[in-house]
Amino acid sequence: MRRAWTRLELTGPKTPPASALSPSSPKTLGRLRARWESLVGNGVDPLDLRETWLFPSTKDPSQPLNPHSLAHALRKIVVRVDLPPIRPHDLRHTFASMLLAEGAPPEVVAARLGHARPSITLDIYRHLLAREKEAWTFDPEDLAVGARPQA
Repeated sequence: MRRAWTRLELTGPKTPPASALSPSSPKTLGRLRARWESLVGNGVDPLDLRETWLFPSTKDPSQPLNPHSLAHALRKIVVRVDLPPIRPHDLRHTFASMLLAEGAPPEVVAARLGHARPSITLDIYRHLLAREKEAWTFDPEDLAVGARPQA
């Protein structure tokens, strides 16, 4: 990410890790490739696409989509499908929680979220890891040759 909205002001990302490239799923890459091909097919110069917004404003494509548009659309969807309120930032937390639940190292999750240090990620999501730790038990007797029979 090279540009971000902060208090309705266009800025650079808060930290250098937030500027780093982040791996995307093959499906997401396929959708991005299809969008790029569609734009080029409609006469947009590929070099101009380097400065084109991925989510442009519907009123002025030279500007980014208003950051409140996603929240507004999400509110409408949530009401339509009868879910409790969900904020866009909740989706970020869900993404991070799911990665950690699948066993992704905190360093990887921190990089994907653009956190400057994994300790930031751990401070926020430590409660999830505490629950996961309960599943990781080890009995030293299991190392003994010829493990003892269960009582």
